[in-house]
Amino acid sequence: MPKAFVVLKAPASAQELMAWVAERVAAYKRARQVKFTNSIPRSPAGKILRRLLVEQDTAASGSTGTADAISNTRSLR
Repeated sequence: MPKAFVVLKAPASAQELMAWVAERVAAYKRARQVKFTNSIPRSPAGKILRRLLVEQDTAASGSTGTADAISNTRSLR
């Protein structure tokens, strides 16, 4: 499920952001959830550290969600 991690420069709601994205991308690419954060973690080379975003998200929600789904998928192969 697509989830957007957003750092706001100006006030906006999650619904406004999802509507803006929906106008510009295909239905299967639309963000289903929006999470606001203070910063996006980056490597020294400038790449987004997605692993850290997932870890922060699972720690905040208190479940392992995505990590369990990934490990379950790997065990099925």
